[in-house]
Amino acid sequence: MGSPSSPVFADLILEILEDVVINKLGFKLPFFWRYVDDILTAVPEDKADQILKAFNDYNPHVQFTIEKESNQRISFLELVIIRDGCSIKLDWYHKPSWSGRYMNFGSHLPLAYKKNTVALLTEKILVLSDPDFHEQNFQLLRTTLQTNGYPSKLTEDIISKTKLKIAGKDSPSIHNQLPAHGLQHDKPTVAIPYSRGLFESLKSICKEHFTTVGRGDNNVKKYCFSRLKDKTVKLEQSNVVYKVTCSCDAIYIGQTKQKLKRRMYQHKYNAKIKNIDHSAITEHAVTLNHEPKWDDVEILEFEYNKKKRCVLEMIHIRKNANCINKQKESVFLSTAYNNII
Repeated sequence: MGSPSSPVFADLILEILEDVVINKLGFKLPFFWRYVDDILTAVPEDKADQILKAFNDYNPHVQFTIEKESNQRISFLELVIIRDGCSIKLDWYHKPSWSGRYMNFGSHLPLAYKKNTVALLTEKILVLSDPDFHEQNFQLLRTTLQTNGYPSKLTEDIISKTKLKIAGKDSPSIHNQLPAHGLQHDKPTVAIPYSRGLFESLKSICKEHFTTVGRGDNNVKKYCFSRLKDKTVKLEQSNVVYKVTCSCDAIYIGQTKQKLKRRMYQHKYNAKIKNIDHSAITEHAVTLNHEPKWDDVEILEFEYNKKKRCVLEMIHIRKNANCINKQKESVFLSTAYNNII
């Protein structure tokens, strides 16, 4: 949703905001941690309202709320931070809306993905929570994974292996201890739809050339839920390869970056003023006094890259025997495409 640059600008704005506000406070904050727009800090008890007002006064469009610790506990991201005398303990936090749903074991995806789910959740417990809370968190993990269809034996085996791996490393994170070849990115990664058996065979065959990852294309969302946004009407589409059929069944193939409505208007206008130099379809319409079916234009391809769009246009020109294009462009199409056209 929105521009890819939005998170970057949001982070920059919040960095400026916090620098300005903190420097104006009449007291020093012992610590200040921020992740995106979630902030954890400590202030004197009688200064809480003051710091909230200071942040909210910066800009009326950027407003904050405050959550104070309760029973010496406060949540921050996936942590519960607990004051225990002069020390701090951490526990794994779940929001009240947490559903406990993870990748179901019966889902049509590679087994490795499901094993990684168990391993990463095990690591999360070991890294995020204090040892005092490990047992209760692992019990919650076992119950949750069982609800998601994971066999108990498989879950126990992966939990045990993950514990041994972490215990044998200097760093608590498995990801920091990957073998050297696991950190190399020489081979490209290709995502393909997952099909049990076929995917494993392809992965083995192609492992020397590129890394293959499985993509689950069949899901409930695809078949049961409608689009949140209305589909763009045909003539409002842009970056397309299109086909216009004449009343004599001759075909014209074109490509355009602009909206299809605008491109059709240009064709019709030039046919009206008898400008045969505009395009092959206008020359055909004027010379033979034919009427192309302008309103029945068909979109053949969508492609934002102009070079790729031109190649697609040439392929469709070559595929249609009754095409009236002058085929000036298609002569540059490599003969390597002939076997697939």
